[in-house]
Amino acid sequence: MELPGLTKALYGMTRLEAIRAGVCIDCKKDAQWYSPAGKAEYFISGLCEPCFDKITGEPEEETMNTGSAVDGVLNNDHAQAAELWLNEHGFADDWQVVVADDRMLMLDYDDQPEGAAPFLPEQFFRALGILEQMSGQRRQTYYQASASKGGNTHVIVHLTQPMDVLERIAWQAAFGSDPKREALHLLSVAVGELNPILLFMRKDRKGSGVDENGNSVVQCSHVDVATPEKLLAAGVPQLLLGDGNAK
Repeated sequence: MELPGLTKALYGMTRLEAIRAGVCIDCKKDAQWYSPAGKAEYFISGLCEPCFDKITGEPEEETMNTGSAVDGVLNNDHAQAAELWLNEHGFADDWQVVVADDRMLMLDYDDQPEGAAPFLPEQFFRALGILEQMSGQRRQTYYQASASKGGNTHVIVHLTQPMDVLERIAWQAAFGSDPKREALHLLSVAVGELNPILLFMRKDRKGSGVDENGNSVVQCSHVDVATPEKLLAAGVPQLLLGDGNAK
């Protein structure tokens, strides 16, 4: 149970005053967290997650083991929380937040074979073959795969036609992206949070640009094109390539 007089003497405000103002009772900065437990703790104690970790002595992660900051929000925005996380954990010089637009799918593959990242599972190619049967989505789909700092694989698939956010989340799940991440994306959309779909990517793997057809792309060091030959080599039947002539 909180003792408001003691809390105010220690922090200059009560827990309820901090929560109403949306700030941490200790550091007085905008409240932020990077896990569900941290969010719950804020509403219990008024402490943001970094301050709670410092007070309790819990060690902070030295590596980034998440592909998308779908657990944290700042000012109702996942991108702001992700930027803050990078800065406070010392990754901002080498890593940046890349937010999806309506022509991007962002995939996060966990449980990779050790040392194999970037590694694309068979489901990726199967779903890609089905995606390319959609009207307007050409058969040469550009995608980029890169290794995350946690040793998993991030993939950006570039769409030729825009999709609304719920359709993109559905396709990301169909591609086999981390199911917990996609479920949290759905929750974020349902409660009206901004920029739920994003990835952490190395700065030297990302830059703005266009492909030869004038489509906006995000360029990074691992770039590939899903040609029919590559899909067939991966074991995807021709029927999935949209030619209607399965063999």
